[in-house]
Amino acid sequence: MSTSTKGKGTRATLAASLAAGAQKHFPAGTSLTVGGAMLTLAQIETQLTGYASLRDAVNSAHAVFQAKVAAEKAQAIAMNAFVGALVKIVRGSFGNQPDVLADFGLQPNKPKTPLTPSSKRRQPPQSARQRVWRGGPRAARPSWRFTATSSASS
Repeated sequence: MSTSTKGKGTRATLAASLAAGAQKHFPAGTSLTVGGAMLTLAQIETQLTGYASLRDAVNSAHAVFQAKVAAEKAQAIAMNAFVGALVKIVRGSFGNQPDVLADFGLQPNKPKTPLTPSSKRRQPPQSARQRVWRGGPRAARPSWRFTATSSASS
């Protein structure tokens, strides 16, 4: 018989087996020195079966926990959509009133920061007339070059 005590479940199984073996092979009223303390057979059995029953309780609680997590996952997608829709309604109804939004647990939307001049230069022009096509009509792939001027020269 293996006496590996690596896992908690294995230790609990071993504890239950030790309690059954002690009850079967030691005479009633026997006292043993375990870990430097003199214990009766009843005390030994009580500790061993107590540990095994605690492990059983942990396993049942873990099964209940897993069932609750699975139920939460099943409801999460629908609940996220519902909460998102409700937040939109609240924000649409109350705008950026911080005191009212705080009652709902929301914060007002932050204003957009204006672009700096250097970041404005890096962005391509938005107007279609500012785009100049390079490559001619027979180019395999058209490529667009963005220019800062409105004159279209190729």
